[in-house]
Amino acid sequence: MVANPAWRVLIVDDRQGEDVSELLSVEGVFPDALAECNICEGFDQALSVLDSQRVDLVVLDLRDDSVDLEDEGDLPGLKVYKQIRERRFVPVVFFTAYPQYVEQITNPFVRVVSRDSPRDLRDAIDKIFSTTLPQLLRHLNEEMRVYMWDFVEQHWKDMQRNSEHTDVTMLLARRLASTLSRESIRRFLADHGHAAPTPEDLGVVHAMEMYVIPPTNPEPLAGDLFYATVNSQEAYWVILTPSCDFEQDKADQTLLAKCELLSEQKEFQDYAEAIRKNEQPSKNVQGKLRALIGDNRTGQRERFRFLAGTFRFPDLVVDFQTLEQVSTDTLRLNDRIASLDSPFAEAMLAGFSRYYGRLGTPNLDADQILSRLAEDVKATGNNP
Repeated sequence: MVANPAWRVLIVDDRQGEDVSELLSVEGVFPDALAECNICEGFDQALSVLDSQRVDLVVLDLRDDSVDLEDEGDLPGLKVYKQIRERRFVPVVFFTAYPQYVEQITNPFVRVVSRDSPRDLRDAIDKIFSTTLPQLLRHLNEEMRVYMWDFVEQHWKDMQRNSEHTDVTMLLARRLASTLSRESIRRFLADHGHAAPTPEDLGVVHAMEMYVIPPTNPEPLAGDLFYATVNSQEAYWVILTPSCDFEQDKADQTLLAKCELLSEQKEFQDYAEAIRKNEQPSKNVQGKLRALIGDNRTGQRERFRFLAGTFRFPDLVVDFQTLEQVSTDTLRLNDRIASLDSPFAEAMLAGFSRYYGRLGTPNLDADQILSRLAEDVKATGNNP
């Protein structure tokens, strides 16, 4: 079995580069492999290394002795950071005596460590790698390497006989798409210390798996979620016009369904009231809320669809009876905050079609039939 390649760390530091390298080059700091550190003492050298080598992590100082701290805008470490962002995605740890200048830009893959606490570097790296983003990027590169050398090269002669120039590109794109499928990502996460999916898990999805955020299509699509003012109503709206109408330039008008806040629904309010009283919600209360979330609202199964909330929007309930039709030209793509991914967008349209295509018939008079059956039994003594 081939060992995992070393994690490549670029250290940009004119004073303590060797100390940082020694601290990070021991077993256990990085998952599954050791670190291979490249030290740049000058900030101007860092970008040439990034442009010519694979780098998994950057440990970045803010300044050297030539810089006056009075002029924050000229801090060379910040300049390098901004240029890194323009070139590629790579996690960054600022290791500096002046953490106050960069604390405001911290996030899960940009960390700040004070020089007064060098041992905290390991903790910062552990937090970055706990997101599994560096592992995922390396995994995708490895998938691409193996596929191109072990499959495409082996079958290149057969492909050349009757293929177009773009066939290999399409093959690779589809291969990477398969690598990013829900099942593949769950297996990947399981391989990196997260709970392995159980057979029951395979039938359920995480809320984030329902959406593409931000939307990528240059045109509107069925299932796109907007936050906009439509006919004087400021709300969340989901597109119900089929995507093919947009693609074929046939959608002069766009049909929108209004999305109500889950927090305003009685099922949620009854549930929340019990929680606020430190009470266990009753089975009836839980059941009604679960039915709403499961697109099976009591007595109105076809009318409503639940959209699980994310960091971009709250939990929502789509109402197929609250519809608005607007000119497609008035839709502003800047108001679009998410797209329902496949097959959830198709399921939304199918549910809407069922709701408006249903055929209502009067209910039979069950009491009259039961009365007649009882009289027949009495009269004959047998089953009617």
